[in-house]
Amino acid sequence: MQSIGARAATAWFCVVLLLGEFAQADDPATPAVVQQAVESGLRLLTKSSRNYPNHRKCFACHHQTLPLLAVREARLAGLDVDPKLATEAGEFTGAYFKGRIELMRDGNGVPGRGMMASYGVVTLSLADQLNTEQTTSDATKTPVLSPELAEAFARYLVQTQKPDGHWPLGANRPPMEESKVTAVVLGRLALKLTSPRLNEEWKGRAEATLLKANEWLQQAPLENTEDIVMRLCGMVVEQTPADQRKGVRQKLIERQRDDGGWGQTPDMPSDAYGTGQATFALLADNREGDVEAIQKATKWLLKAQQPDGSWFVKSRAKPVQEFFDNGDPHGKDQFIAISATGWATAALAKSLQKPE
Repeated sequence: MQSIGARAATAWFCVVLLLGEFAQADDPATPAVVQQAVESGLRLLTKSSRNYPNHRKCFACHHQTLPLLAVREARLAGLDVDPKLATEAGEFTGAYFKGRIELMRDGNGVPGRGMMASYGVVTLSLADQLNTEQTTSDATKTPVLSPELAEAFARYLVQTQKPDGHWPLGANRPPMEESKVTAVVLGRLALKLTSPRLNEEWKGRAEATLLKANEWLQQAPLENTEDIVMRLCGMVVEQTPADQRKGVRQKLIERQRDDGGWGQTPDMPSDAYGTGQATFALLADNREGDVEAIQKATKWLLKAQQPDGSWFVKSRAKPVQEFFDNGDPHGKDQFIAISATGWATAALAKSLQKPE
């Protein structure tokens, strides 16, 4: 009988062979081509994230979280990444929330509510992971998700959960601030990361909060692509057994268009936001399953990437703030486009990683 390592190596070899066949298509998806696409996306994301503090002082998942997610996945794929970005984005994010610690402890002070707080925790965790792994002197080893900040985040999430188990949205700005499933999946993850810093009384409250959130997720309808993606990613992070993830994964695959991509909603055409997210989730769940679906998605992403490294997506959110130009591609669509670029780059980088 083959060992787990041998089976993984065999499966990876089969994937490589299939990718080799797929590379004969009009737009090859060879590892070298995928790597080039990732590096192009990373250059844009790094520049975009670094520009953002010149215009705004508020934390934003599209300019901190998603660039760091792409950097993290690229680093896991063995690619060179900017060694300073994790520190810069982490310290920027940390500074924003540190100014709200006392308010957060009382369940206030976060304009984007639970989703914003949860994205903040994820961003700080990504920054700490990247800095811990780096040997360069550019990386800080002092956690940006400090014990004091973690405790404030945890208390905020405990106090702002609704009785039915969900966290309300701060605004309705699709697709990034539209899904209650996203808010709950991220809320559970953020609370699990931060609740160890609570005292015993608050830890008990946090456990009850996590249970209610899980009960809400069990009943939540999965309507849009982000609902399905985040549900699946949450199950992967929490190491839910594969047989329990299977139905959610299949639901995601069934939404794939004939062109290889995914739309944000069932009635929208394929775009880079939906396709980047869906591809990332499938790879995170089981890179060796449904190889054809992943191949088609990879081909779609490679064809859709712009020469500047971005992916274009048309915004469908109604503006709630005055527009400012961060210097990113695509004008008034630049914020959803940079978000799509983050997901697409992260997905392609994940496709380059070898199985553990």
